[in-house]
Amino acid sequence: MKYLYKKITCSLLCIFILIAGVFYNILPDKLVYAQEYDLEVHFVDVGQGDCIIIQLPDGKTMIVDAGDNKNKTEEKILSYIQQNFDGLKYFDYCIVTHTDADHLGSMPEVLEVYPAMTIYRPNVIASLSGFVDPVLAITQDNTITDQNLKLWDDDGIDIEVESKSTVVYKEFIEQAYKSFEIDGKSYTPKVLVSDGRRYNRPQSKPSQDINGDNYLISFYSPLSYQYSDSNNYSNIFIIEYKGFEFFLSGDAEKEAEAAFVETYKNEEFDIDVYKLGHHGSRTSSSSALIELVTKQSKRSQIYGVISCGEGNSYGHPHTEVLDRFLEMGFSQDKLLRTDTMGDIVFEVKKQNGVYNLYYKDSIIPGDTKEFDFFDEIKQFINSIFENMPENAFYIIGVVIIAVIILIVIIIINNQQKSKNIKK
Repeated sequence: MKYLYKKITCSLLCIFILIAGVFYNILPDKLVYAQEYDLEVHFVDVGQGDCIIIQLPDGKTMIVDAGDNKNKTEEKILSYIQQNFDGLKYFDYCIVTHTDADHLGSMPEVLEVYPAMTIYRPNVIASLSGFVDPVLAITQDNTITDQNLKLWDDDGIDIEVESKSTVVYKEFIEQAYKSFEIDGKSYTPKVLVSDGRRYNRPQSKPSQDINGDNYLISFYSPLSYQYSDSNNYSNIFIIEYKGFEFFLSGDAEKEAEAAFVETYKNEEFDIDVYKLGHHGSRTSSSSALIELVTKQSKRSQIYGVISCGEGNSYGHPHTEVLDRFLEMGFSQDKLLRTDTMGDIVFEVKKQNGVYNLYYKDSIIPGDTKEFDFFDEIKQFINSIFENMPENAFYIIGVVIIAVIILIVIIIINNQQKSKNIKK
């Protein structure tokens, strides 16, 4: 009898685990992101400007900047999305690093076709004559408790901050706050005023970091609410997945870089892909910043990415910056440029149970993530549920319930027999 009960107990335990697995995977919010995607970081060639499109491991997407406001740039970005992100209807995240036209010029047109659920904007008012930036009313509305939606100065909430009166910035801001429809359902974008402070952060301002499933996007800058040079409003942030790190910094210059180095000098960084700030300008990518965020022992394997236009009038990338990288141990063949190479794409993906960083489908030598048995089990279970027809879940549920009822009947029956024997 004891042996029978042990068998029944083990059976019930297995069934419970199966039920938990089934219902964990069929919950709507889990089903959407059950599949694990590769992390893809696309540096799109938009000439003299920036545009980065990212597919995150849970299937969410992000666009960072969108080049200038020329028709060919708009067409290039929209065409690139159609060709490389099949079925995309919207971006989960959009970041406009700062107010320059070569970073936000085509963003209004991109957002019109592919709107974004969450948008990061600079702490700068769009002040073109006749236009009222929506952030002004939000900032002065005491009923709105999310302080990340409001303008700030160093003393707190304030509408007396820097302004920008260009048409391109106004058009981006106007588009950013527009509601949109996806599959007949209406959405209102969440527009955050970028704030990368990690220390001494006001209690009323939650972190703007993005915590995903096995990945993290950490914002480290802007560290001030007002800058004399608009480039320094640029978001400095790191994308980390399976131990691999991408460093992005828009057009952040010496002032913002120096503040970053001083603020985070005790932090541990281990960057694998470093995007040179401000298109490889001499005003960015200081030795102090590079020393902090990269490991000297692996610099020959670290990729540097420069987004710039062929024959641009600024002379980007500047020769002294390229020389600086080589002198610090980086390899010439690891400095990639959109003006000479076109679009540049990196992937972090798994093959044979191990995660690696890839460029052009070639593995990048260096650190790898060790084989994870439990991760393999999780992926195996997910793959089963992803390929299973929807009605199969109901069939499984019915079978499980029937088995449980049968086991309960057997238990009751055996208990009754045991009582009769004792009598």
